[in-house]
Amino acid sequence: MFWVKQLLGIAVPPALLFVVGWFWLSLVSKYVPEPYLDEIFHIPQAQKYCEGKWAEWDDKITTPPGLYAVSVMASRVGLLGFQTACSPRTLRSVNVWCISLLGLVAATCRSRIERNLVGKMPSTRVMSLYSVHTGFNIALFPVLFFFSGLYYTDVMSTLVVLTAYSNHLNRLSRKQSSVLNDIWTVVLGLLSLTMRQTNVFWVVIYMGGMEAVHALKMLSPSNQGRISTETISERMRRIIHGYSHGSIHDLPLSQAWPDDAFFTVASLVIAVCANPLRVLRQVWPHVAIMAFFGAFVAWNGGVVLGDKSNHVATIHLAQMLYIWPLFAFFSVPIVSSVGFFLFDTVLGCASSSSVQAVTSTTNRPRSPQSRTTGTDTGSQAVFKRAKGAKDSPQQLSAFDSSEHTPGRTSGQSTLRLLLCAALATFCVIGALVVIKYNTIIHPFTLADNRHYMFYIFRYTIRRPGLFRYYLIFPYLISALLAYKVLTIGDDSTSHPVSAFNNHPYDPRSGLLGLSETNKASPKGPEKSAAASEISTLEEDDASQSTVPTSTAILLLLSTALSLVTAPLVEPRYFIIPWIMWRLLVPAWSTKKYVNAPRHIPVLGLLAKAGSQFDLRLPLETAWFVAINVATIAVFLLMPYQWRTEDGTLLDEGRLQRFMW
Repeated sequence: MFWVKQLLGIAVPPALLFVVGWFWLSLVSKYVPEPYLDEIFHIPQAQKYCEGKWAEWDDKITTPPGLYAVSVMASRVGLLGFQTACSPRTLRSVNVWCISLLGLVAATCRSRIERNLVGKMPSTRVMSLYSVHTGFNIALFPVLFFFSGLYYTDVMSTLVVLTAYSNHLNRLSRKQSSVLNDIWTVVLGLLSLTMRQTNVFWVVIYMGGMEAVHALKMLSPSNQGRISTETISERMRRIIHGYSHGSIHDLPLSQAWPDDAFFTVASLVIAVCANPLRVLRQVWPHVAIMAFFGAFVAWNGGVVLGDKSNHVATIHLAQMLYIWPLFAFFSVPIVSSVGFFLFDTVLGCASSSSVQAVTSTTNRPRSPQSRTTGTDTGSQAVFKRAKGAKDSPQQLSAFDSSEHTPGRTSGQSTLRLLLCAALATFCVIGALVVIKYNTIIHPFTLADNRHYMFYIFRYTIRRPGLFRYYLIFPYLISALLAYKVLTIGDDSTSHPVSAFNNHPYDPRSGLLGLSETNKASPKGPEKSAAASEISTLEEDDASQSTVPTSTAILLLLSTALSLVTAPLVEPRYFIIPWIMWRLLVPAWSTKKYVNAPRHIPVLGLLAKAGSQFDLRLPLETAWFVAINVATIAVFLLMPYQWRTEDGTLLDEGRLQRFMW
């Protein structure tokens, strides 16, 4: 019965997505039977391939021909049904299949993220309800789902990137991958580049960077405990020695402070320089992908294939301001968790136990070990005995908890607050400088009033006076919300000794990659426990775990590289950054609030329900459905015609439609 539920849980969302997607396609085919907007380039090019004219190419197309080639192959083997071969409807149906698969692949990615966070092997993790629902919601992401009814590259491109990401996450569950999987990684990476060139930042920088971190964490650092009489130079040598042998400073994001990001980067740089061959063995597939991409750019004379004059790479830092309000708008149900119960606390009527519960998420708590032994926790803590586990080099780090860990003394707390204040000041000043000197408005943005971005720019960024500078407040507040959402998980349960360095200890599965129980298939009672159903958040602490600091740094870096090189601002460019961010968002359980007295009674009921499942997910589903219905209705039912001031029809009187 359990596996039947699992199969239904996995099969129903893709089936539902297919039905909804096909209905959306039917509406588009009825109201917009002819190619529209960018489809006037994509559909004729695919039809040329259908006719066998593989050497013909439209110079107005900027992206590679991966979508067209896959569409032709799918049509020839009958995957697109018995419709007219390569008609607009047939070609559009490709994306309906893609959006259905995308939800399942996204759920798989989220499940593997959870598995890797707690160090469990593939055979011991079932897909959680949180993973399945997250994947379903990602497929409903309005900017993505809208194009599932049109013949654009975005849906298939995203599907291929997520497939490569799923394979990458599976590689992270092993100490070292096989050569066959290395080759498969190269194939998936190159396939993603045939869809869209900017995917190189995700398959090379983001995934390749995490592979490098993984390779370093698989090292076995030697135990060099702190000596109380050591000098500063001796301590520095010991710290660097620990870094170079794999004791990476990589706190869970929920326990990291701004300075921890610096130490994370420093430890990784030192470790990479000390272990180049080990890192290269792990990341060579990504290096190969980058080499192929570099060869393509050299052969092509640039990144884009066609229309090069209108798509010149530039430095557009303002993109890193625009992205955060988009995240906040589409993720209102998700980011609301940051301040929902804070609202009740502000009223001053919550009990001290409630206040303590709230601050336990905001502040950096001690792990059970630190509460037991009286020592601090941190990425470089000296791990003590953990529930009967023997001390080993893998459980010991380069230096102890008093160095570069969440502050406990008043002096450390004050210093870190000053660092936070300095960081906030830097962000404000930096944003103002970017707004003044690097606000780029592409001619396409102003020339086409069919896109929502035209109106966003018109009524915000292009307003006269100082209005564009006032936007710094929604920019930075949205960025803070996007960051805080990644930190609201509960690492105290899934990481009794947190995954701070190379071999996180988990009392249920031993040391990652070292436990015999992980290597062998569970038998008897162990097998029963491993295969038990996970239906509530109380039973599934893995979904509540937060990712390491290094992952967040790589996400920010990859997002920046993929956006700041584009002069044109389009919501479609934010699809993959949003999805990668959304996949890292931990589940939010309200278990800690259940017994806390509430000034508003309904909060108590919500807290009880939220201890069983993440309340944000159904709200997110409803929010996405509402946005999709609204944008689809506007697209289909509110067409208009372009006219001159004297009323003369333009574009031969064709109907124009609003879209992303």
